[in-house]
Amino acid sequence: MTKIAFLGLGAMGSRMALNLVKAGYALTVWNRTASACDELVAAGAKAASTPREAVQGAEFVISMVRDDEASRQVWLDDKTGALAALAKNAVAVESSTLTPDWIHELSTAMQIHGTAFLEAPVSGSRPQAAQGQLI
Repeated sequence: MTKIAFLGLGAMGSRMALNLVKAGYALTVWNRTASACDELVAAGAKAASTPREAVQGAEFVISMVRDDEASRQVWLDDKTGALAALAKNAVAVESSTLTPDWIHELSTAMQIHGTAFLEAPVSGSRPQAAQGQLI
């Protein structure tokens, strides 16, 4: 079974992650506010206490956070950042709306780590996310 980690469970991320659970994927979730994981755990996901913990063993990692700084903390924080624990054969997907400068920096960090990186911002809102119809 494909193992996926989902980092960031705000209005869009929680809906995107729920679709992955409903599709039967083994999903580990993380959010700065731990209670945001509760609904997904009830639906079958596993909660992690840090992004680094969430990505352990994941084949795909999706991040959906609010801005550059949140993305930087999720991926590169010295103590809890996901990139340090990401498997070399994993695929990192950044779906947040971020600045080109930060995406370039993050892409470089992923390349140095040897990890495949996909910049995949989404267009749509809560209803589209819930229905799996983001573009």
